[in-house]
Amino acid sequence: HFSLVAVQGAMEAAPSMGYADMIADVTSTGTTLRENRLKRIEGGTLLKSQACLIGNKRLLQESEAKLETTKVFLELIEAQMESKKYVSITANVHGKSPDEIGDLLMNKSGLSGITGLQGPTIAKVYSGEKNDWYAATIVVKQEMLLSAINHLRKVGGTDITVSSPNYVFGSKSQTYEAFLEKLN
Repeated sequence: HFSLVAVQGAMEAAPSMGYADMIADVTSTGTTLRENRLKRIEGGTLLKSQACLIGNKRLLQESEAKLETTKVFLELIEAQMESKKYVSITANVHGKSPDEIGDLLMNKSGLSGITGLQGPTIAKVYSGEKNDWYAATIVVKQEMLLSAINHLRKVGGTDITVSSPNYVFGSKSQTYEAFLEKLN
């Protein structure tokens, strides 16, 4: 036998307080569940949802300020979602010139997609040593991370760091462009 109890807020604490044997909660990352030593049950998804942006077509068409606010909102959402697909990798590489490093990175790549979105960014490293070191940065899709790391190592890359970008903006916002089409 069981009882369903509606709870508002801090539901994750209910099992540890002895108030519940099991909870059903809306979660996106699962961090709060892990912090409370709870686990998701495989196949236990009760609900899948998505957010929808709703606006007043007439008011948006009449107000440049509202349209600009909408543009900012859509651009940031799109760029943040796009950023989740990529990692930024920087490695120190020894070489005579930025061109030599660029050639090493571009020409010795047996895999497409591991030399960056447009290509590597190369900058001189100023250190106490007289050797010529350059920082080579590439942005690649998440699934190419280890291939890119191995490629950088093959060309002499060292001190390799990986970071996640907060935003990745394109030359224009596809979401905003689609929004404008529907608005007009």
